[in-house]
Amino acid sequence: MEFYSYWARSKTIPTNGHTVKFATSVGFSDISQEDALRVANDRAAHYAHLINTNQPFDYEYSKLPFCEEVIDRFTDAGELVTVVSRIHYGSIVLNSSTVFFADIDLPREMLNKPKTNVFSFFRKSKPEPELPGAEVIENLRKICDADRSLGFRLYRTAAGFRAMGTSRLFDVNDPVTTTLLEKMRSDRLYVVLCKRQQCFRARLTPKPNRIGMNHPPSRFPYQNAKAATETLQWQEEYDEASRNYATCALVAQIGNPNISEDVESIMQLHDHFACSADLPLA
Repeated sequence: MEFYSYWARSKTIPTNGHTVKFATSVGFSDISQEDALRVANDRAAHYAHLINTNQPFDYEYSKLPFCEEVIDRFTDAGELVTVVSRIHYGSIVLNSSTVFFADIDLPREMLNKPKTNVFSFFRKSKPEPELPGAEVIENLRKICDADRSLGFRLYRTAAGFRAMGTSRLFDVNDPVTTTLLEKMRSDRLYVVLCKRQQCFRARLTPKPNRIGMNHPPSRFPYQNAKAATETLQWQEEYDEASRNYATCALVAQIGNPNISEDVESIMQLHDHFACSADLPLA
């Protein structure tokens, strides 16, 4: 996983009174804030030179690490295995190098149907055909029936379902993992991001627009102290509003019931911050 502790933003400015096109860039480092600013300055100057000399260039966004503020990080034998970060629109995200997560969104027309208690699915011999997500649940059961080693906790989310692999750890680069995500009909972009960042991701706190809030006034890393102060105030308001909502609600354990010791601590972290059956989902 590539999650840096220090980030900085830089913008080149015109010099010598000439009208010169400018460039902005971000820099990152695990050494210091000063080193992150040095990287940002070097990158911005490089791009400004290419722009002003009419040379082709590529910002290489697809190759950059996630530009996210690291809230906490956990290592195992010196290797980074879990990171809690704040995504660009303000929500807190859990990143794990080995614990499997998959979000399975439902079509919008299914979400707009009258609400049915999804937990009733497990009390019936045959699911109701109009039950939102019945096909997702049945599909996950079939996947587990085909491989008895697999076990998942299934959660309801505002947009569909989330599955957490609980019986064992997963390698994000393993073709078996990619095939499993595809069989679950997980979002294609999510599959690409998993490989790019070398981790699985699960949002722990609500999306701002679902709890009546706008996105943060500025994006991390902040250009100046004013932007940082305004965004910190937004975060305080967001954190307060988030207490009235959950990101997901546990539906059931499907497949292998054994919980791997390597998964249990991540499961507890996830469920503590994201999971509640008593709060509205957002």
